[in-house]
Amino acid sequence: MSPITDETMSQKLGRWLVILCTGKTAKTYRWLVSSAKWGSSLGEIRWYGPWRCYALFPEKDVLFNAECLKDIASFLENAPKVEAQ
Repeated sequence: MSPITDETMSQKLGRWLVILCTGKTAKTYRWLVSSAKWGSSLGEIRWYGPWRCYALFPEKDVLFNAECLKDIASFLENAPKVEAQ
């Protein structure tokens, strides 16, 4: 599944998660990860410069099971590459 890059769209990610594109900087995107059932924010996916890749920044006291972690990992692996300038 390729990540959405339109700021007006969301997509279901597996059974339990929803991803919403919340913005784009000059080179990278940001996505909000929320619960498909409750709608509560679980974290944000954004570029992490020191590692040169996208990473999940979870909200405090959020837990993920193996299925959710696999869905998030798949999303991260398919995230758009940073645009070179």
